[in-house]
Amino acid sequence: MAPPRKGDLTASMAILGLVVQRSDTVNSLGARLVERFPHAQWSRSVAHNSLPNLEKQGFVMLVEHGAERALDRYEATPAGVEEFRDWLRASSAAPLALRDAVHAKLELAADDDMPDLIAAIRAEEEACAREFAAASSRLNVESQLKRLGAGQQDARASAVGDNDLRTRVKRALLTDEAMLWGMRARRLRRLRRELEETVEDGEELSSGDG
Repeated sequence: MAPPRKGDLTASMAILGLVVQRSDTVNSLGARLVERFPHAQWSRSVAHNSLPNLEKQGFVMLVEHGAERALDRYEATPAGVEEFRDWLRASSAAPLALRDAVHAKLELAADDDMPDLIAAIRAEEEACAREFAAASSRLNVESQLKRLGAGQQDARASAVGDNDLRTRVKRALLTDEAMLWGMRARRLRRLRRELEETVEDGEELSSGDG
């Protein structure tokens, strides 16, 4: 298996980034990982598996033994901070590998599988549409909070909030998340409709031959 490219996000790199932000226990890191990257579908146990490897590489160090393994506290080493900064600055030299499950299923499916496959694509399309709606709602809430903040009488506080880098980054991430889910839903909708038309055309041809 080819190693991940330098700019790719792996569970190990996500854990390292969280430790660079602040030292933490194994349990807390697992919870933060799931909270910060909910759509990556990593489990909390990823922290238990990743930290020993990061420690072997010299990127994190155990600074406090807890009453149990899950309460051990780690912090990033200078080498770990540098590794994380290198990852932040890295860009992928090549496009993402196209390993889409839908593509693979269409390549490998038999004709009899097509109705079930179309139904599965529709289900995924609807799930993406729900995620798009949820992300759009979060973006709307954030935008409303920004407008409310701008309307406060304390202009100085408003200016500080407006210029807060983390607030602006959060809005950018929310916008991008909504866009990604929307694009995914639209792409699956287009693909599903094309497949449905293809199946219908094939059935009409079969009926005509009969």
